Amino acid sequence: QGAFMTFAGIIPLIFYIFYGFESPAYLTATLLAGLAMAILAVHVLVVGFATLVRPVQIGAVLEAIFGFLVVIKSLLVTFLA
Repeated sequence: QGAFMTFAGIIPLIFYIFYGFESPAYLTATLLAGLAMAILAVHVLVVGFATLVRPVQIGAVLEAIFGFLVVIKSLLVTFLA
């Protein structure tokens, strides 16, 4: 989970550096990264949250929160800008 979250955070950062905040490439990468993190968090919950070790549970909760916040931010920037 940690490597996935790092990768999902680096891709939007690279697009932000090269293309800027208003670029469709940055907004698309951010939205897809957020959706991917949210889907992974839902998968962890479906597989069996209670059977996982504590660090994975904490990571799944943080990933779900971060993923949904990124999706909301991306949608707000896309439709309000």
